[in-house]
Amino acid sequence: MKTPICKPNDVKIFVLHLIHQINRPMSYVELNEIVEVTEHVKYIDFADAFYTMVEEGLIAHVGKGLDGDELFFITQKGLFVGDGLKSEFREAMLRESTTAAHRYLKFSKDSGLTCDCEIHRLEVDKSYTVEFRIFNRDKEVVHASINTESEEQARQMTKNIYANPDVVLIGMTALMSGDVNYIWGTQDPKKKATNPISAEKI
Repeated sequence: MKTPICKPNDVKIFVLHLIHQINRPMSYVELNEIVEVTEHVKYIDFADAFYTMVEEGLIAHVGKGLDGDELFFITQKGLFVGDGLKSEFREAMLRESTTAAHRYLKFSKDSGLTCDCEIHRLEVDKSYTVEFRIFNRDKEVVHASINTESEEQARQMTKNIYANPDVVLIGMTALMSGDVNYIWGTQDPKKKATNPISAEKI
């Protein structure tokens, strides 16, 4: 486990920061999963902090998800408290934890990602363009196209996009932001082979 966060107030501030950065309502289970993936907070400490934050009005129930789970989100009071005290933590630790949480959500098969692909043949040079969109539930998060000389390659691209929209999204995010660590989740590129995602999928 990484540097543990055990003090009740520290756990609350850490969790509030993650909720603020994820910026969408989450269920208790989903929130616990992203906290666990940071490897800083134990489950029992998170559970205690969660119910305390609800009682103190730092997070609030905001409705139910499609699966019927209760959803919670940070309140204005929670934003104020979290922003005022996050300086207690090292900026690098907060940034690394936020990246880990985003990476987990994007790779989760339950994240709600769907896609739509089309292949267009260009008469001018007989090449092919793959146009694709990726949606996170009802929100379009990617709309892009890529040109290739081969129809076979275009069809293979389409096949991979349909099969792995999460991998495509996180790969594009990492490469376009210049943060390849976002893919591998490590500062050491030599460790990337331990990641279950192969380079050929991206």
